[in-house]
Parts: sequence; C-alpha cells; structure tokens
Amino acid sequence: VPDLLRPIALENDKTKILVYGIPYWEPFQAANKLFEKPEDIVRAKKSHDVVLGQALKSIKKHKTEIEHDYSIVMSHAWFTGADPEGSEIDISVGGIGNASIKHLDGFDYAALCHIHRPKIIEEHIRYSGSALPYSFGENMMPRRTTIVDYSGSKPVYQEILNENTPRLEELSGNLQELMNSPKFKEFEDCYLKIELLDIPEPAGAGRTLRERFPKLVDLKTFVAEGVAADWHRVDDLSEMDLCCEFLEKTRKVPADDWEKEQIQIAIEMVRKGVVKVSDEDESGEED
Repeated sequence: VPDLLRPIALENDKTKILVYGIPYWEPFQAANKLFEKPEDIVRAKKSHDVVLGQALKSIKKHKTEIEHDYSIVMSHAWFTGADPEGSEIDISVGGIGNASIKHLDGFDYAALCHIHRPKIIEEHIRYSGSALPYSFGENMMPRRTTIVDYSGSKPVYQEILNENTPRLEELSGNLQELMNSPKFKEFEDCYLKIELLDIPEPAGAGRTLRERFPKLVDLKTFVAEGVAADWHRVDDLSEMDLCCEFLEKTRKVPADDWEKEQIQIAIEMVRKGVVKVSDEDESGEED
C-alpha cells in the first residue's frame, strides 16, 4: 500500500508518463490499510470494488499533484466487462470479486491482468492475457503483447502475436498405441495431458510414457469403482514394499534410493518407539 502513490516516471525531452501499479489484493487483507473508519473497513472487507475504488481514487488525486502528459495504471484485478476463463483465482463468491470499470476513468491507459485471454474492453483499457498457458483449457488461446506508442500526437496501439508459446495437447489411447504409433510423433515435444485407456493400468505407465513424452504433466488412468482391495496381498507386503508401492501408484514414479533410505529410517523409528503411531477415537482424543 505505501508504494501505491510512488509511480514510475517514464520521460524524455517531450513526454512524461506516470505509471502506477496495483497488485492483486484480497479485500479482507487490504481494507484496514486503505480505510480508517471501522464501518468503512467492514464494508471494504466484503468488496473488491470498494477496495479498488479507494485505491484508484487515491492515485487520481496524487497524479493531479505531479506534472505529466499521460497516466497509466497497471492493475491485477477483475473489472466488469471481462470474463474469467477457468484458471484464474475466483473471488466472486457473494459478489466480492469484480470491480466497476468506471474506477478507471481519468487514466490514459489501463494495463490489466488476471483474465488469461487477451481482451479489449475499451481502446485504452486492455487485458494483455497471460504470457503462458496456465491450463490445458487455454491451449488454443492467443498470446499477445500490446505496444502503446505515445511519441506522436495521440497514442498508437499495436498487438503482436506471440507464436513461440509452449504447445499444450491432450491425448488418449492405450499404452502400446501411445508408445508406438507414428501418429503421436508430433506430440513428443508438447506438454501433455494423457488419458490412458488400458484396464487395468499397466505398472509404471507414467514412467514408460515419459520415455517418449518427457513433458507429460497430467496422466489420467482407469480407476475401478466398487472393487475391494486385496487385503491378503497387502498383508504379505513388507513395510518397505507397501510404502514404495503406494508412492509409485499415486505419483506414477517409483521411489529412488534416497527416498527408500528415508522410508527405512522412518520404519525403524516407529519400531523403536521413537515415533508413536496412534489412532484417534471418535472424540478426537488419542488412545
């Protein structure tokens, strides 16, 4: 908050531009830093609109006290007129999330972020969009850089398409097909979400797939429903085998030597009573 009224001045012998920045603020945390009266603080804690409105009001007052040609505000927030795409943090429960675009009146340009897709609300109010995709649902979104040129008599806007962003793709198939089919050749350098269709899931499937697709980041496998665990088999496993099997099953990567060493240390500590393993009854008290 103290930095709110410390703009960066961009200037040459002809033009001076003031650039103000507003970070992503949770209303509950920022309210008591922007307001003094208890009733105002209570109201602001429930509204992103109130918090951003107060911040922008303070900036507008401050910039009138400094000689300049243009003023720009950069804000990480969700203003009315832009729609979220799915990967953004949603704080819209109870109407707390968005803020009125009218708070941006009085600025020559508003460079906004939070919405991941590039969006022009008004010519001088724009979401640049995220520089990188943040979910597989964003794999078709354009990535752009907006350049605003203030060297002439009026601002000139130019959008440059970034064609070098990482490629995200979703694949599905059985393990043998995914590993051997030439139709998947083009995806070997992509970040991938793969749905594995084998039933049951082949052992070490994730490790095997990464031999061909090193950028595999999300693997969906078949999970049987209503099938009881084979407890007799579990009883026959050693503590070490049980822990290692659990790790490989849940994260698709087997335990390495260092992890096995740490597991063995933990097992020995339990056996020696250094660490006590206890159950809790229904009241939450330990036995």
